[in-house]
Amino acid sequence: MGYEISLQNCEFTIKEKNLSKAFDAAHEILSDAHKNEMHGGSWQNRKRLEWCYSWVDMEKAKACKSLEGILEEFGWDAIHDTEGNICGLEFEDRKIGQEEVLFRAIAPYVEPGSFIEILGEDGTRWRWVFDGSVLKELQATIVWKEA
Repeated sequence: MGYEISLQNCEFTIKEKNLSKAFDAAHEILSDAHKNEMHGGSWQNRKRLEWCYSWVDMEKAKACKSLEGILEEFGWDAIHDTEGNICGLEFEDRKIGQEEVLFRAIAPYVEPGSFIEILGEDGTRWRWVFDGSVLKELQATIVWKEA
């Protein structure tokens, strides 16, 4: 079961100089999830994190030494330019988990104007948009015009 998605469009950049900071932020959410699982935390937080990461091999993700490795564990492949910047993403999976948890964590290091456009199995379309500090989710609206 699960909700199937496909990547429709993506303009996504993290400059090489920000990759280590983005990695630290991504690694921190994995560590926080592990701490909540191992040391209690509220029942709601444990359940939320369990669901958020149920499709991710947490041990593999935590062992990653790069942001690209963590992205790959979440089902996303980073594309690089010749300067070492991440200049795009590809989605290799079919099902969505809660990638926005990862994308929110790294949002301060993603270049403003970056976005990831998704099409869901039921026709729902949305974008995760980065403004240089936070991630915003925008829903598409279809307007039918008379010809």
